[in-house]
Amino acid sequence: MQTTQPEVNAPDIGAGREIPSFFPHFSKGDQSMNHLTRRNVLQTTGFTLCSALFGGMSGNAMGKEPATPSPDSNLERPAVAPGESRAALVNWYKRQQGATGSQTLLAAYGDLFGISEEMAMKVASGFSGGLGHTGEVCGMVTAAIMLLGLKNGPNTAERGENYKRSVELADQFSKDYRARHQSVVCRELIQFDISTPELYARAHEIEGIWDVCREGLKTIVDLLENKYGILDRHKENP
Repeated sequence: MQTTQPEVNAPDIGAGREIPSFFPHFSKGDQSMNHLTRRNVLQTTGFTLCSALFGGMSGNAMGKEPATPSPDSNLERPAVAPGESRAALVNWYKRQQGATGSQTLLAAYGDLFGISEEMAMKVASGFSGGLGHTGEVCGMVTAAIMLLGLKNGPNTAERGENYKRSVELADQFSKDYRARHQSVVCRELIQFDISTPELYARAHEIEGIWDVCREGLKTIVDLLENKYGILDRHKENP
């Protein structure tokens, strides 16, 4: 349910930077970020402030992307039976361990395909913030497509049926995600440019900016498990 966002007084952010055309709240003649306030970000995206994924995804203040594990990080890794949803495991990696969204996905599902937790953390470590904090393709979407490749892709470089199927599934998954969130590009999803360390740090000052990421992680878990059969290696994909 969409609610009316309260007016928030906040300092202008990102002043003087050129605005990409995908920011819908700017007219063509407005090429500065002087009006990109916290209120603009929250109201324009149309996302409401929401609780963290599965009862508290971030383990931090709302709107803050977690950089460190929460105080209850000593909780044991949830046991997951074969074929059982990995939602609790996703929550554990994100909340208790402070992993990025992409690390969380590869670690939570990677063991289904022989990927260890250590390897998952290494492989996905550069995906955060739209691939290296550049604001490009969402790292979680990238991780999800890697998982689909592990499930459906070829074992060789031959571009046969499995290769074609993997490409088709990557395309379909991107469309499914875009249908729910309007984009698969990080800076478009959060409505902010994080392509420099300064801007990335400033993004953390904006309350609610990472809510779309938590919602996106819920979407990916739902799609992987309920549409793409990630839990059953023998299940036909859509």
